[in-house]
Amino acid sequence: MNNGMSIEEEARIYLQARLLRCPFGGNPVDCPLHHIRKRPMQERYAWLEEQSDQQVVELYRYHEVCAERKLAE
Repeated sequence: MNNGMSIEEEARIYLQARLLRCPFGGNPVDCPLHHIRKRPMQERYAWLEEQSDQQVVELYRYHEVCAERKLAE
């Protein structure tokens, strides 16, 4: 997406949704957000805010690759 947002802003917004659930269903145990999704919502968002821009972008990219792989299956 190129909507005027930085990659860091885009990644944070994207990951807010991923904190709720996996778009492919459930909470896969191999997902790096698996343990975070078990926390109360307020803690999940606080955790995301504590992550550096670099960490957030890395998680975002991980999830992009994961989604592409799952769609190809």
